[in-house]
Amino acid sequence: MYRNKYIYEYAPTKRNFGVNASEVKELQFELKLLIETVRQYNIDYLMNVQSPFLEMEQQIVEEHKHEYPEYIELKRKEVERDKYIEEGKAKIKAIEWHIREMFK
Repeated sequence: MYRNKYIYEYAPTKRNFGVNASEVKELQFELKLLIETVRQYNIDYLMNVQSPFLEMEQQIVEEHKHEYPEYIELKRKEVERDKYIEEGKAKIKAIEWHIREMFK
């Protein structure tokens, strides 16, 4: 966040970004789209993976069994989700850094 706005909320003009204004506008759109995509992916994960995962985990604890194929599959999806979120955050930071470098 730069001052009170996110970096993608600033209108890129030649005054604040110079000759890079059109490139910044494209990067801002990509950044906003990426943020929304990552947010939606996380919501989908919470609804479709984490809820059944927690239910199965409770069932496993109750029954003292540790080998459920569904449980293992959901655990794999959890690792996949963490990797996706980290990659998304890294891309967001890279784009924000690139925009800040062009900010004059």
